[in-house]
Amino acid sequence: MNLLASCVFLCVSAIAAEEESTEASGGLEQLPDNTELSEVSIESLLGLETVTATRQSQRVDDVPATVYVVTEETIRARGYRNIEDVLLDIPGVQIQRNSDPETRNIVAIRGVTGNDKLVVLMDGVRVTPATNTPIPLHDNYPVVNVKRVEVVLGPASALYGPDAFSGVVNIITKTGAELSADKLVGGRAQLSYGRFDTKNGAFAAGLRTKDFQLALDGSYHASDEANLASLYPEQFSWYRDVYSQTGAMRSSVDSPDTLVQVPRRDFAMPSRAYALHARFSYGDFELGYYRGKEGHSSALGGSSDYHVYQEDSRYSIQMEAAYLRHTLKAGCGCWTLTSTLSLGWYQVDPDSLFVSTATNYQDGFRYGWGRSAKLQEEFTWQPLERLSFVAGASYENLAALAETAFLPSKYQTDRAGQLQNLYYFGTDIVDRDRQSLLILQDFYNVEFQNYGVYAQVQARPFDWVALTGGVRVDGSTRYSGSINPRLGIVLTPLPTLKLKLLYGESFLQPSVYQSYRSQGAFAPQRNAGGEIVGVVGTEWRLPNAELDPQKLRSAEAGASLQVGDNVAVSLNGFYLRIDDLIVDELRANQTFKGVQILQAVVPTNRGDSKVWGGTGRVDAVFEVGPLKSTLWSAYTYTDGKIGDAPLTYSGKHLIQGGVDLAIWKVRFSPRAMFVSETAHLRYETERFEANRARQYVLVNAFARIDDVIELAGVKGGAFVRVDNLLDRRYSNVSQQSSGDALVRTPQNPRLIFAGIEVAY
Repeated sequence: MNLLASCVFLCVSAIAAEEESTEASGGLEQLPDNTELSEVSIESLLGLETVTATRQSQRVDDVPATVYVVTEETIRARGYRNIEDVLLDIPGVQIQRNSDPETRNIVAIRGVTGNDKLVVLMDGVRVTPATNTPIPLHDNYPVVNVKRVEVVLGPASALYGPDAFSGVVNIITKTGAELSADKLVGGRAQLSYGRFDTKNGAFAAGLRTKDFQLALDGSYHASDEANLASLYPEQFSWYRDVYSQTGAMRSSVDSPDTLVQVPRRDFAMPSRAYALHARFSYGDFELGYYRGKEGHSSALGGSSDYHVYQEDSRYSIQMEAAYLRHTLKAGCGCWTLTSTLSLGWYQVDPDSLFVSTATNYQDGFRYGWGRSAKLQEEFTWQPLERLSFVAGASYENLAALAETAFLPSKYQTDRAGQLQNLYYFGTDIVDRDRQSLLILQDFYNVEFQNYGVYAQVQARPFDWVALTGGVRVDGSTRYSGSINPRLGIVLTPLPTLKLKLLYGESFLQPSVYQSYRSQGAFAPQRNAGGEIVGVVGTEWRLPNAELDPQKLRSAEAGASLQVGDNVAVSLNGFYLRIDDLIVDELRANQTFKGVQILQAVVPTNRGDSKVWGGTGRVDAVFEVGPLKSTLWSAYTYTDGKIGDAPLTYSGKHLIQGGVDLAIWKVRFSPRAMFVSETAHLRYETERFEANRARQYVLVNAFARIDDVIELAGVKGGAFVRVDNLLDRRYSNVSQQSSGDALVRTPQNPRLIFAGIEVAY
C-alpha cells in the first residue's frame, strides 16, 4: 500500500507540472460496430477500445492488461455461433471439448484449467454462477446480438472480486437503438441445418422510441451429435463388441471381469441449448435479463465399458441473471456514479440422468442450485485530463444446495431433500439378520456473504508513460479475507511501439460444488459364506469441507509494434504461480458415512503450480483490387508444473491462424489450429503415451454472401460453415480421473451446415 501511495503522489506531481494544453493519452476512436472488412486497417485494429480491463474505455494497446477484442464484424466474418467459438481463436486459450459429463468443455487459460476460474459477464454484469459452480460455455452463451466480446487474460480480482482468477470474458450486446439503426424496429434472424440433424436458430430485434429502447435476442440449438462409437471403434470397442450384442457391462473398475446385464440401448449423445436475453433502457436506468440452458450427454468422457451412452443419459443446467443499473453523471462530465443491483440463479435440471457403474447401472439423478443477490456502487472521477480514479464497494448474499450424489429418483424441488427418503445407491438392502443397511443421503445447504471494496488510479505523468495501480480487499463469512493488488506500466518510446509491464494477484475461494460434492455407489460386503454383512464403497469422490482458498500471482511483459501501414506484431511473456491449488487426490481406505471406501478421489490443496510461457502474434491487412484481406497468426508456448508433475490440459505449443477475405458481398474465412500433445490428469512418466492426447491440426471454414435479395426493406443472405474441414480423427483429454473414464475423448468428424440470414 505504501508503494501504491508513493506512485499516486509522484504521478499527481508530474501531471500538475505539465501544461494543461498537453494532449492526453488516447488515440483513434473505436472501430464503428458496422465496419466491414474492407474498411478495417491495422491502425484502427490497434485502436479498438475495451472497458473490461480497467472499467474505463481505453485503447487495447494502452490498457494495462492482455486483452483481445472480438468485434461484431469478426464474429460475422468467421461464423462464430457461441462463446466457445470465440474462445477457440484467442491466443493462450485451450479447450478440451466433449470431455466432461457436467461442463462438457474444459477451458484452460495460460495453463490455468477450469471453467470455474474465469468469470463471464454480459454488459458488465456476471452471468456465470456467483457461487462459482463450473458450467458449460457453449450455446447457452450465443453471440447473435454482440457488439463485441472482450477477453482479458490473467488475474482480474483487483476489479472483479476474488474469483476472477484466470480471466474475464465480457459479452457486450447491442442496444435497441444500435439494432434498429435509423428505424423504429430493426434486427436480423438466422436459421441453419447441418449434419447429424443439427438445427440452429437465432434472432435479434431492436426497438427505439423517443423515451426508451429495447433489445431482444435469443437462440436455439439441437443436434443428435455424431455417432462416435462408429467413428472411433477402438475407443468404443466394448460398446461395439459386447454391450450392443449382449447388454453386458463391466461391474466395476475393481472387478472388471465381473459382468452385469443392462438393458440394451442404441448409442446416442444428443445436445440441446437455448438462450434468451433482453436489454431495456430508459433515461439513466437500464434493465437487463438473461436466461440460458444447456444439455448434453452425461456419459461424456466416460468409457463405454462403464457408461451407457443412451438418449436419456443427459446433464442439463439452467442459468438466469437480471440487473438494474442507474448511472448518475455530473454536469461537468468529470465524475460518474453507477449503482447496480444484480440477481443470479442456476439449477441443475432434476431430470439430469446418469447410467453407469457409479449408479450400479440404475437410473441415477442429480440436482443442485445456487442463487445470489449483489449490490454494487462504483464511482469514477477524472479530476485532470491525465488522471482518473475508479472506486467501488459491493455486498453479495449467496445461498446454494451443493450438487447431490446420484439419487435413486428425481429430486422434488418443492420439498426439502431430507424429507424425500433419498438414499445412496447400493444401500437399499438388508444384511443376513434382515437388518436394513439403508443410508440416507446428506444434503448440504450453504448460505454466506461476500463483500469487498476496491480502488484504482490511472495516470499519465508524461506523454510516453502511463501508470495503473489498484487494490481490492475482499471478505467472506466462509473464509478469511484477501487483498489483491494490481500494477501496470505502459510505455510508448516510439509512436508505433508500446511496452507493458504488469503484475496482478487473484484469490479463489473453494466453491460449494468443490467442497461438498460426492459421487459413488455402495456394494454388498459378504463373509466367507457369501452372506451380506454390510456394505462397502469401491471407487468414490468424497467431499472435503476443509479446503483452503487458492492464490494466484502473475507477472507479465509485452510489446506491440506497428510495422508500416499494414502489419502489427505483438509479443508477451508471462509467469504465474498458484499456491494451495485444489486438485483431486487419490486416497485408499477412507471412511464415509461410517462405511469403508476402498479407493477415493478427494479434492485437496496439494502444493503449488508454476506456469510460464508467451505469445507472439502477427496481424496484417492487405488490399488487392476489390479483394480485402485480414491475416492473423499466433503462437503460444505454455509450460509448467503442478507440484512435481507436468502441466495438464494444456499443450505446450498452440498455433492459430486464419484469413478473413472480402470481395464485393462475399466473405470467406478459413482458420487453422495446431495443438501439441496434452497430458491427462492421470499422467505417469512411464505411461505417458497412454495418458495423453496426441497432437492434432484442426481446420475450420466459413463463407457468407450478403444481400442476395432485397425486398421491402428486408435483405437476405446465405452462409455455409464447415468444422473440421479435413475430417480428422482427433481427441482431447478427459476431466475425469477415475478408472472408468476415457483418457482421450474422441472429437467430432467433419460437420457441415448451411443457413440463411435476413436483416430488416
